[in-house]
Amino acid sequence: MLIAIPTDSGKMCGHFGHAPQFSIYRIEGNEVQNKEVLAAPPHQPGLLPAWLKEQQVNIVIAGNMGSKARELFAQHGIQVIFGVSETDADTIIANHVKGELKTDAELTCCH
Repeated sequence: MLIAIPTDSGKMCGHFGHAPQFSIYRIEGNEVQNKEVLAAPPHQPGLLPAWLKEQQVNIVIAGNMGSKARELFAQHGIQVIFGVSETDADTIIANHVKGELKTDAELTCCH
């Protein structure tokens, strides 16, 4: 399973669509097997779901995300976990793997 987090210098990027990079974690069982940091493609509305699908990502974890973006990810078969307030990407993944990731569904974006 591959999980992507929009990042900037190892921290989750506050604006998903403008993240300069994505940290992509390979999870097997309950362990992180690998982490790869990829430069994000230039910002274009609707591009990231298709690009992350090409990277074979299964899950995206984000702080906030608008409903249109969540719909586009669903169309590509990518699960979205949003409302995460933790900022360190490695900590986010560690908490997710342990089943302890805290989310707040109120953290959404209006555009």
